Amino acid sequence: MSEPFFSTGYIRLLYRFVNAQVSETALLKGTGYSASDVMRADFEMPFSAQMCLIENALTHSSLGLALRLGHQLQLAAHGALGTAMQTAPNLRVALSTFAELIGARASFFSLCSREEQDSVCIEISLQDLPAKVVPFFTESVLLTLTNCITYFAGHDNNVLCIELAYPSPSYAADYVSVYDPYYF
Repeated sequence: MSEPFFSTGYIRLLYRFVNAQVSETALLKGTGYSASDVMRADFEMPFSAQMCLIENALTHSSLGLALRLGHQLQLAAHGALGTAMQTAPNLRVALSTFAELIGARASFFSLCSREEQDSVCIEISLQDLPAKVVPFFTESVLLTLTNCITYFAGHDNNVLCIELAYPSPSYAADYVSVYDPYYF
């Protein structure tokens, strides 16, 4: 069985975002890599080192890191996947594209997209992840989906229902400010 895959481009984005708040030493502790390694465009960090860096970021950052980072996850941040979503003819096709192709950027994600009357329901499943990082990745994908909805439909008259498969985090109240004017 091969190791899960996560695009190192996301790690670079996280590193740049968190490095202003967390020391380089604390962020890279246990990864075996330096900042110059992480920031090289041709660098591919092994999954175990990526999870270590993410856990370090979560340990040393304030709560709700993914909710703050999510604003950086505009569609363009997803490379060819984001381009495919942006060039879709409508929101439904963009969401289906995301669900179908997210595995090319992160092998541990499984998204199921289904249409329900006047809405689209997307179920997010995560496999092979340390429990500590599940909320981080879930929230990151939620913000990406929100950014996609905003790209196609703007903020007016959109309803977003969020059901988490884990207990509400202590910073759950922060969801309101992130998703306002969305409802959950």
